[in-house]
Amino acid sequence: MTFKDNWLRNLDLPALDWEADPFEKYEIPQYDACYELVWYVDPLLLKGSDQIWAVKYIPEKSKGTKDMGYLKLKNKPKIIKNPDLPDFSYDIQGTFDIFDLHYELVWNLNTGNTIVDNQIWAAKIKALDNVKGLKYMESIDPCFDLTFEINPDFSNLQIDPCALIQGTPPIDFKYELAWTIDSAYTGIKDDVVVCKIKNKNALGTKFIGVITPNFSKQLDVVFISCGESNATKNWERVLQKAPWAKRVMNVKGIFNAHQAAAHIVTTDMFYVVDGDAYLNDDWEFNYQPSIFDRDCVHIWHSQNPVNDLEYGYGGVKLFPRDLLLNSQNSSVDTATSISNKIKIIPKISNITAFNTDPFNTWRSAFRECAKLASSVIDRNVVTENNYRLHAWVNHSRDEYAVLGARAGAEFGLKNKNNLEKLKLINDHTWLKDKFDNGQ
Repeated sequence: MTFKDNWLRNLDLPALDWEADPFEKYEIPQYDACYELVWYVDPLLLKGSDQIWAVKYIPEKSKGTKDMGYLKLKNKPKIIKNPDLPDFSYDIQGTFDIFDLHYELVWNLNTGNTIVDNQIWAAKIKALDNVKGLKYMESIDPCFDLTFEINPDFSNLQIDPCALIQGTPPIDFKYELAWTIDSAYTGIKDDVVVCKIKNKNALGTKFIGVITPNFSKQLDVVFISCGESNATKNWERVLQKAPWAKRVMNVKGIFNAHQAAAHIVTTDMFYVVDGDAYLNDDWEFNYQPSIFDRDCVHIWHSQNPVNDLEYGYGGVKLFPRDLLLNSQNSSVDTATSISNKIKIIPKISNITAFNTDPFNTWRSAFRECAKLASSVIDRNVVTENNYRLHAWVNHSRDEYAVLGARAGAEFGLKNKNNLEKLKLINDHTWLKDKFDNGQ
């Protein structure tokens, strides 16, 4: 039973096709024929919360109104994208309503995403053949479907891909975007790609800019002392060279002292100066490792005052902070065990002035010769160990250095396959007892 003359459309709405359009097609049950039946516009097509009617059936005599639900568009308005731009997606859901579809709708790119002042259109919608004209909507941002990729050689850099593409013209996203590293941080002249931002259908690679690592130009310096009689004098010397230096005192265990140092610094790498080290006149804390060596332990040579040896024993060291913080060190020698990368720099940084009193002289010689005799140091060269051990034992000009060297060499040979026993050489209390008892 139908009453075709009683059907109404809302002529304020655009002439769009509805899914399951009830107009003149809906078979009205007899029990509903005396009610005004109302179909409303899908709320998703409205910005506001007010209901808008789309189709009505009005009987000859009405007993009241009956809500028949919502009508959805048969075909969603097709989004036309600017073909001169990359194939971006745009989130324009909820930015227009059904009344806007009287017009051809135009969305421009947000000017923050361009480097030109004039507007660039990004998307259009034309739902009707005959429209009232153009209507410009709010500017929109493209939704990027991009992949960020960093060169594994630079995985220690903190790079924010969102910050990288800030202000990049959208047209550039037709390409794979690449950034190189500032050559001042690599030590090589050739450009090295540090990271890329890719899209699925890149036309090629476009180099966008140069990344400068945010490394501190002034690396932290820590002076580590544990009972050395000349520590105050040596600390004052450090402060002459590095007024910003920090100090760690009387921490039990050499590895623990180094971890304590790592906790108080703020730069990604930091220098360590031993308590018995007196810095040379020409020494400066101005070395800046390349980007490839930020996970590398650097060791400078020192001059031994009792036998004139010059090698890494007692020299200034440069440590990667994170490696020390995260290390579960189980080795005898901290400097050579926390990283797989060691860089020896054959420049004299200091005199290792350990020969200040009998115990400190004996202790230093004992520890070093135990390491040399046992070959416990990672990546050691046996021929170099033997040469240095011979000099300690036979050419030291200090009685307590000779005694300590001989005792340390004996202890190292005896326990060369006993790591736990060798670790005792880092125990200050154990060393003092051994010295006091003449062992």
